[in-house]
Amino acid sequence: MPALPTIQPSFAAGELSPFLYGRVDLAKFHVGCRTLQNFFVHPHGGASNRPGTKFVGAVDDSTVRHRLIPFQFRTLPTGQSYALLFGDHTMQVVMNGGFVLDGSGNVYTVATPYAASDLPTLKYVQSADTMTLTHPDYPPQSLTRTGHASWSFTALTFAPAMPAPTGLGSSNPGTAFAYVVTAVNGTTGEESLPSGYVGAASDTSTLSWAVVANAGSYNIYKMRSGTYGLIGTSTSASFTDSSISADISNTPPGQRNPFSGSGNYPACSTYYLQRQAFANTTNAPQTLWFSVVGAFNNMTVATPSKDSDAITRALVSRQVDEIRHLVPLASLLVMTSGAEWRCWPGPSQSALTPAQCMTLPQTAFGCSHVPPVLTDNSVLFVQEKGNRVQALRYDALQDVYTSQDMSVLASHLLYDTTAQYQIQEWAFAQEPFRIIWAVRSDGVLLGFTYMREHEVYAWHRHTTDGQVESVCAVTEADGVGGTTDAVYLIVNRTIGGATRRYVERMADRVFDTPADFWFVDSGLQYSGAPVSEVSGLDHLEGKTVAILGDGSVVPNQVVSGGKVALDGAYSKVTVGLPYAAQLETLNLEPAGGGTVQGQMKKIAQVTVRVKDARGIQVGLNQGALAEVKQRSAEALGTAMQPFDGDWRVSVPSEWNRDGRLFVQQSYPLPCTILDLIPEVNVGD
Repeated sequence: MPALPTIQPSFAAGELSPFLYGRVDLAKFHVGCRTLQNFFVHPHGGASNRPGTKFVGAVDDSTVRHRLIPFQFRTLPTGQSYALLFGDHTMQVVMNGGFVLDGSGNVYTVATPYAASDLPTLKYVQSADTMTLTHPDYPPQSLTRTGHASWSFTALTFAPAMPAPTGLGSSNPGTAFAYVVTAVNGTTGEESLPSGYVGAASDTSTLSWAVVANAGSYNIYKMRSGTYGLIGTSTSASFTDSSISADISNTPPGQRNPFSGSGNYPACSTYYLQRQAFANTTNAPQTLWFSVVGAFNNMTVATPSKDSDAITRALVSRQVDEIRHLVPLASLLVMTSGAEWRCWPGPSQSALTPAQCMTLPQTAFGCSHVPPVLTDNSVLFVQEKGNRVQALRYDALQDVYTSQDMSVLASHLLYDTTAQYQIQEWAFAQEPFRIIWAVRSDGVLLGFTYMREHEVYAWHRHTTDGQVESVCAVTEADGVGGTTDAVYLIVNRTIGGATRRYVERMADRVFDTPADFWFVDSGLQYSGAPVSEVSGLDHLEGKTVAILGDGSVVPNQVVSGGKVALDGAYSKVTVGLPYAAQLETLNLEPAGGGTVQGQMKKIAQVTVRVKDARGIQVGLNQGALAEVKQRSAEALGTAMQPFDGDWRVSVPSEWNRDGRLFVQQSYPLPCTILDLIPEVNVGD
């Protein structure tokens, strides 16, 4: 029987759960994999070995776990992006692949209120160059940046930023009438608290007060029936009352701080419809507080309330679920530990006011402490137990948010019969590959390529010599006039028998020449005059490292005394920890009618369609691989260029009932697999 060529056209379904190994009826079975380790899936469907990581530096105290938080100040190229490294009551700043230094040349370090043990539940939201940090055990803080090495923490004050007028006096003093005055900011429109009151003998006196800086106008209120009501507005620091009747439906704002008292601190915050929102205190875990319009941290209210006043809303449900996150979209999504809610002005309103603030439950999954990810008008969140990922999306026909389980096809990566894991952190690197990088509880780095409009939902896993403990992504310049989303990691590595926690940056997967390839972890690169030895590798002392010299693979060496010896002289040398990228297909099943499941199969030839690939191995299993021998026109002694096109490979062959293929890249070289075309003989 002649060999039957079949094709796996892409890997767009990623690594699939063993529970799906028999589901040949699923379309995603034919574009899925049994194993995707240190390979990631492109939105187009191909799979590439992941780039390595560049060593940035060690954390300030390797005995405690640290956390990375992204900070983006404006947009590039004029703005700056930072990965903030939080430790035990410390913060350091990473920028463009290196630590920010102080004026003395030391790593810039600033004290923080936060203990290392509390970092997993520290929440943050940013506006311009200020970040609000919230935690139920700490007063909410404002983190402000004024320079690369100039950061400050300040406890939030929940009161108007506009000062109240002082020195209020009357031209006709007495006790028959009483007045107060407020100042209105000429730029923001924020109204101050009222001044101290002044009495007058009649309501035909002239009032005056001290000028307030930045005030565009002043509101004057007069007592009527025990309530101060508005009688007029002045653009100067004086006003004449000519027996004006007070409007007690318009009263001055009253001071209010809903977070006063020890332990009564909000756990999360965001911005929505020109208000800053806070939620979840120990005393009121299901309550939302919205600031005055345009005046963040101002929680004042008037009686009766005004449309611009601060708002308080409590979720009413059958059980008490703490609010974990606030996600602003067209509606504010309120993510609790037991359900997902929608908060918005209502179907016929556009402004959020005390009278128009509706809350309605949408789904009942519950959200973990991992911040949700926004992409493609969807919200991806980790369920409360940490081992499922859901996507929320608005359904206009039903006028409700609906959910879809995004992890069910690769459920084994989060829980199976032998172990259960949790996603502890994640970060969305939108450019260039649209991958969410997630830290699993055992230190494995998961990747999730997500492009909803093209039905690409592909999970993959990534390992290194150590455990990944934290991840963040920030936009940085790519060095060629564009931008990329740089991924920073904290990796726990064992060096010389001791724990070392390193900050590392995932390398950009764009290379001008083969000498620029970066497929080693925790690596460093030398560039300059030819050398036969590379030093400065103390952070990898005692480790066996992979080496690339001028684009050619150099035999692995052991770091001794912070150095490695090379087998020749090279001008550009990249040294770091090796890792292997492995791709294994599912059991062979040609598309179309019938099935070959359970039948004997023999594959002797495979066509591998690649892009920018060198040095790959192909076979039926990891123990029997054939290395692709690349022909090249380069001069002797120069590195081969990566290959684009088809490689037809003869593989060690045997009859079996699986018909799986295995592709491996174990060298520090690039590899992108576009499709696999085995030639199959089928027997009984």
